[in-house]
Amino acid sequence: GKPPQGGYCRHLAVETKEAYYGLYPGLNKTSFATIIYGAGWKLTGNLFQLPYQIGREWYRHRVWYFGNLDYEGIRIWHALKQKLPVGMELKLALPMYKALLLYSPVKCRGQQSELDPKALEAFCQEFEPEDAAIWRDILAKGYYYPQSILGNQELQKLLRELDKSCTR
Repeated sequence: GKPPQGGYCRHLAVETKEAYYGLYPGLNKTSFATIIYGAGWKLTGNLFQLPYQIGREWYRHRVWYFGNLDYEGIRIWHALKQKLPVGMELKLALPMYKALLLYSPVKCRGQQSELDPKALEAFCQEFEPEDAAIWRDILAKGYYYPQSILGNQELQKLLRELDKSCTR
């Protein structure tokens, strides 16, 4: 049946398998309906199916995204924002991104994804100006933050933090 008016389903989408496996054991301690392994760009082609896959097509859906903090992860988030279906919102999992700042960034190896200035600008607007300045600086110097820098226990703690911030 249909939910009461204004029913929401919360989802967390992550870019990598490591983050998915680190997070899903903590799912049942939150109000999130799903944790989605985005497999990089594959998420952008499949997200519109989500309400039907979980039998919640009458709900509104909020998806929090957490990807590697590199040009590629930012471009994936931006592409998702561009093609979101009606009734679905996309947000950044801010506590997880902010937690990355407690670590040292990693030097990019090999061929890097190109900078998309519009995507970077949209991404940076989601953060406090001082954090946005740090992201820009790190990326411009050829460094990035892989999701895997956060351990499983920390990811699960951050998931609960994100959950609390959603319900306020």
